Amino acid sequence: EPTTALDATTQAQILLLIKELQERHGIGVLFITHDFGVVADIADHVVVMRHGEVVEQGSAQDVLGQPQHEYTQGLLAAVPRLNVDPGAAPVRAAAPLLQIRDLCKTYPARGGLFNSGKRTVALDHINLDILPGETVGLVGESGSGKTTLGQCVVRLLAADSGELLFDGQPLHALKGRELQRMRPQIQMVFQDPFASLNPRHRVERIITENLILTGVSRKEARARMREVLQLVGMNPDTAPLRYPHEFSGGQRQRIGIARAIVMRPKLLVADEAVS
Repeated sequence: EPTTALDATTQAQILLLIKELQERHGIGVLFITHDFGVVADIADHVVVMRHGEVVEQGSAQDVLGQPQHEYTQGLLAAVPRLNVDPGAAPVRAAAPLLQIRDLCKTYPARGGLFNSGKRTVALDHINLDILPGETVGLVGESGSGKTTLGQCVVRLLAADSGELLFDGQPLHALKGRELQRMRPQIQMVFQDPFASLNPRHRVERIITENLILTGVSRKEARARMREVLQLVGMNPDTAPLRYPHEFSGGQRQRIGIARAIVMRPKLLVADEAVS
């Protein structure tokens, strides 16, 4: 999965580089991915695996053009397509759920005598509304400020200036217990599932801990944990037994998604949640 977290233009550059090196040096490449767009771009031969077994293999043209196994057919049918309906009715609401006004964030410039006191701009007067029931897609290349904006919204980072209004309340100004009471309503799925899951805790504790801290009983917390794990395609019986490192990267990401949605938030910040 060498291109899993890269933006589209950087991914294209990396795939081109691999092709050039392959042709120049006669390298054989085993490219592991679940992205059929990448497979179509780079693969000569395709092998499809499920539950530890090969279910189909052949030339890229045959497997992608005329898949024989129902699992391969299902994978190809699930590939996202850019077929947005221009006639779709827009989401309407009396007031935005989240209002971002003139949000600014900078970081100290790194290294060097001449960079002392200088700052790098991450967010420059961002204005954005998100309505209840609406999904806003935030798109840009690596380093464009997407993750910084998301972390400012969930108050993991403090903005230098500007306003965040959540459900009519000044989110940017909340502190202490007021901020604590607000946190369950805004949840985040992080881009790196391994770094965002506590390696010392079993999955059951990772998913239920925040629920219990908000006053939900352990019995109800476990029931909700089982429900969301099934929703994300995980076996709930593994949660009390296994730690994050005992799962694959994709399974860890599912756990991170489950941890966020188990809180039933009003606002979900999904940072490359399906990368």
